[in-house]
Amino acid sequence: MMTRTCARTASFNERFSAGRPNIDSLRAAMKEVLWNRSVVEITFGAVYGSARNSGGEIAFAVSRYNGFLSAGFPLPGTSGQIQFGASGWTGFAEGDTRYQRQGSLTLRSFYGTASERLFAGARMVATNILTPDYRLELGGLLRIGNGFWLRPDLGVSLMKRSFQGPEAGVTLSFGTPELH
Repeated sequence: MMTRTCARTASFNERFSAGRPNIDSLRAAMKEVLWNRSVVEITFGAVYGSARNSGGEIAFAVSRYNGFLSAGFPLPGTSGQIQFGASGWTGFAEGDTRYQRQGSLTLRSFYGTASERLFAGARMVATNILTPDYRLELGGLLRIGNGFWLRPDLGVSLMKRSFQGPEAGVTLSFGTPELH
């Protein structure tokens, strides 16, 4: 009986690996196909601050509320995606006692693969409706490890009705790593 079970296992392994992908290659192939699928993300959050009163008790209070909405849709073909986003916060900025709010709208177009993409985008950020800031940017995203991303970008801004020359930046970010 033991020999028969081992023979079946060996036969299954041979059939599975003979010309068929393993689970890791299947996952990688699906990521390449699905990275630009239609998606909507919504998040809400709160920033809490604490203070110790004269009685030694610690009190927690919300200092700021945050919100984010993003929607992405595939561009014609399989290599692109367009994303629309809106985010904002209301409350007290760190170190400031005035109540404030800020909102932003973003439009980005991506082209590439699941692990390397180029993007072009525009963003408007406003603390009040009279003098919003605008930014146009070009850049890329490159996955450099499991959960690690490198994002170089180049952009120009119009801030408080004043042109800000070309600005370059590089961001290293960490996301949720994939479990294998």
